[in-house]
Amino acid sequence: YMFTCLYLNMPVRADDMPFKAEWFEYYERVPQDKDLAVYTTIDVAKDPGLAKGKNNDYNVVMTTGKDMNTGLIYVLDYFRARCNPGELATAIFDHVVRFRPIIVGYEDVAYQSSISYWLKELMRQQGVYFILEPLKRHGKDAKNKAILALQPLFAAKAIFLRDHHKELISELLK
Repeated sequence: YMFTCLYLNMPVRADDMPFKAEWFEYYERVPQDKDLAVYTTIDVAKDPGLAKGKNNDYNVVMTTGKDMNTGLIYVLDYFRARCNPGELATAIFDHVVRFRPIIVGYEDVAYQSSISYWLKELMRQQGVYFILEPLKRHGKDAKNKAILALQPLFAAKAIFLRDHHKELISELLK
């Protein structure tokens, strides 16, 4: 435990980590012949220009495709950055244009809900429209519960990543 904590900078014992590296499956190219239902979800952090003190949180835009025949899920791409709402909205539009998701889900609490305003403005300006779906959290620990709900999918090797998803893989292992 001491080696893992101090030298590997991983304060959780490998046996206690919710996700294990051996659960991760990888794919080379986006499955073209698959019947994928594509979804984009957004985890909005506070605007770094408005946050008091040091803001270590990242904005994340993740697009996944679920094979409707097998149930396998492919992480198609993700964006992860500390950025202002305009930059985040641009990243979301990039995902929408490239992947044509069925729904774009965003966290509908406090500051995070303001992203819907930015997106609706960009839709009007660019003439590109998509369904925005607010995602409600229920309870203080809802985000952690949602992340842990992915554990059985990873353990069953039903979620596929790409080798270059380094930041995502690192966060899952921490």
